Amino acid sequence: MGILDFLNNLFNDDKQKIKPNNRPAVDIKIATSKYGLLFKKLYEESIEEFGNNWFQSKFTALPSYQTVKDLPQQEKIAFTKHLILEKCEIINAKQKDNITVFGENSYRIETLMTSLISLILRSIKFDNEDDLYEIGNSFIAHKSEYLYHWPFTPLISQFEKYKSNYKLTPKLSSILKKIKKKIITSRYLDADLRKLLRRIDDILILEEEGSSRLIFTNDRVGIAIKKHALNNETLLNLIKLFEQEANKSKPTKKWLKEMEGYKDSQVIDALLDWFDTTIEIIQEIHKSKTFDERALHEVSIDRLKGAVWFSGVVNNNILTNKVEALGLWCFKKLPGHGAVSVKLGNATIYAFSILPFKDGIERLTKFRMKIKYSSVLSIIEKSIKLVAEKEGKSMDQLEEMSVSDYSLESNWTVKQQLGDVESLIQLESFNKVQLLWVNSKGKEQKTIPTHIKEDFKVDIKFLKSKVKDIQTSLSAHKSRIESYFLKKRRWQFEEWKEFYFEHPFISYLSHSIIWTFERDGKKVGDFIYHNKAFISPINSTTIDELKGCTITLWHPIYGETKEVQKWRELLFEKEIKQPFKQAFREVYFVTEAELNTDTYSNRYAAHVLQQHQFTALCKQRHWAYTVMGNWDSHNIPSLKVANYDIRVEFWVEGDWEGSSANENGIFNYIYTDQVRIYDRDELMRMGAIPPIIFSEVMRDVDLFVGVTSIGNNPEWSDQGNDRLNNYWHNYSFQDLAGSAIERKKTLEYLIPKLKIGALCTFEEKYMVVEGKLRTYKIHIGSGNILMKPNDQYLCIVPDRSTKAEKVFLPFEGDNTLSVIISKAFLLAEDDKINDKTITSQINR
Repeated sequence: MGILDFLNNLFNDDKQKIKPNNRPAVDIKIATSKYGLLFKKLYEESIEEFGNNWFQSKFTALPSYQTVKDLPQQEKIAFTKHLILEKCEIINAKQKDNITVFGENSYRIETLMTSLISLILRSIKFDNEDDLYEIGNSFIAHKSEYLYHWPFTPLISQFEKYKSNYKLTPKLSSILKKIKKKIITSRYLDADLRKLLRRIDDILILEEEGSSRLIFTNDRVGIAIKKHALNNETLLNLIKLFEQEANKSKPTKKWLKEMEGYKDSQVIDALLDWFDTTIEIIQEIHKSKTFDERALHEVSIDRLKGAVWFSGVVNNNILTNKVEALGLWCFKKLPGHGAVSVKLGNATIYAFSILPFKDGIERLTKFRMKIKYSSVLSIIEKSIKLVAEKEGKSMDQLEEMSVSDYSLESNWTVKQQLGDVESLIQLESFNKVQLLWVNSKGKEQKTIPTHIKEDFKVDIKFLKSKVKDIQTSLSAHKSRIESYFLKKRRWQFEEWKEFYFEHPFISYLSHSIIWTFERDGKKVGDFIYHNKAFISPINSTTIDELKGCTITLWHPIYGETKEVQKWRELLFEKEIKQPFKQAFREVYFVTEAELNTDTYSNRYAAHVLQQHQFTALCKQRHWAYTVMGNWDSHNIPSLKVANYDIRVEFWVEGDWEGSSANENGIFNYIYTDQVRIYDRDELMRMGAIPPIIFSEVMRDVDLFVGVTSIGNNPEWSDQGNDRLNNYWHNYSFQDLAGSAIERKKTLEYLIPKLKIGALCTFEEKYMVVEGKLRTYKIHIGSGNILMKPNDQYLCIVPDRSTKAEKVFLPFEGDNTLSVIISKAFLLAEDDKINDKTITSQINR
């Protein structure tokens, strides 16, 4: 039978058609040919509209879908029944003959049927149990053990809606149980089907208990809600209002206004208890590493969602702190599952957006620091933008205004007396915040005094949380300020002074940054703050002399080579450490080869990267990318430079030939290709890209390769991966480029000043260390080592090496530089090495 014959016969009462054994009887009052013709029209339109790309198409775009959409309620139900039964016939015919009856066309027909069934089901409001029963019964009228092609989700949603409006009769309960049995006995019981099973159980449980959907008492949150609401009419009315907005992504203005009448201490106490219970449940889920929707039911989540929105109206600091903690736990990633409740987490974001702007933005910014999901970050960005527009500020200004001072004193410490002991939070470095304890004799210690542990449990918990917050903020604000290289950000003197120079927290970062000062369009100078004065390599000035200036972030691309070198010498001389590379920042210019390729760069092509490491670094550097695996997952790492309307792409490809995927099908390795830069959607020529953009973009790409390349793995040669060994060896000892060239300059300046200086020399791409037993060549790009005279490879894993003496570096973030210095100290005294994994190689 051809496909046209099949379509002509579809829905007709031809007695020769194959009938499923358990096809339920359905009373059809409307001519079946009408639906056959309508479906045939939809099918033909899908071919005309989408061609071979039909599997990526939206069938709602088909002209005939409007006809389906406009059908009266009963006709929609009748059409749905026919679609389901005809789909059953196709499946049963396949099952009987164990063949694909109509080949690819059959799959297309089934897909179109599935989409239509799903779309129509979502638009029907069932008020007749017979209709819902017949639809449900039709869903299981086939013999296939594979259920992935059946839209069970909208069907179960219809049962849930029916249950919320009417009593679930024994007849409907019986069909639900049959659907449950069908799902349980299916060939592949995936996560979506397991979730549907739990939803079916919940409907049946609600019915058996005679509970309403207002409060679900089969989980601990529901029990906590009922406990407070049982004899409290105000709280019960509030819960009814929560239920009203259950199906909305955000509340209406009318609803928010109505909430104003419920600000009551008793209500706040109840909400705190609900949130505490929810946090405990989520913590238990993370501890068990197993997700179970029954621990936190959908009805309870809906009530909590309303309570979280309400907290934004209440604006009680204790309640808001609890909501913040709840939101972070909701978004915390559970391995193999993801966020425990995105719905509840998103509610906390909305609650912050309606707080007074300074408090709300501070909390939204904190979420942006801690949460890694790109979809959630997008929601946070939109929320911040809406608040900024409302307040008439830019997003940057709003963030600067909302940075917490953490009660820091002028020396960047926080002190609090607990009994006879003083706690001391101290910013030790740009990456480390310490909590110390000072006893009555003034002696500092890192461990908590025993008697304080028992008497001040709540205070200690708060202090530890504060240390964590400050640590997270340090990292986030370093990244924020560094991003201004690409944001054209300019400050007027007074706002810069308030939010950077004098801010109790941000000043810890800003005092170690080089700033450019201009007045009336003329440059006053570049200065860094040190020892109560603004200094530069050539002069110094005071804060009063800089009044009225416009300030920008200094970048070495705008300085001459001699000027940059003098800044580097000044930082070493004064031992000023910067929060990110600024004076020592790598600068990249377009090469002749890139001018020749014209619209793309191959500078970092043909590298092999460790994908999981690469993905994490992309997120850290604000590039959009999701892991690729052996499914339809291809995507291109990209960066939006919003202030320039520029988009950057770094092309990569999955390891399709190498079969390096892990147990989840995710590639362990990816391969690099071109870098392309677009002005809006137009591909830019290499020579037309603004120098600051090109330099910063290529610095990121160099960082991706330099950090995540398999060439940086000193143990690679022991893994037995012959396929990639050539690349590993070539990368490990290749000519220096980009960041490695800058690293060599730093080493050449630094090493002669150290006690091992006399034992070290430089040979092109190597730093050579003269040990007692052997001579070692440390590659400045990868940190890997060769031993003279035969270039024998020496494997030293950094965490196995002994700790080197502390060496001052004027920046943080170059781990390879630290590894090279550490290895140099170790190898200079190779006769004192006790690690047999190292000595066995040296003495071989």
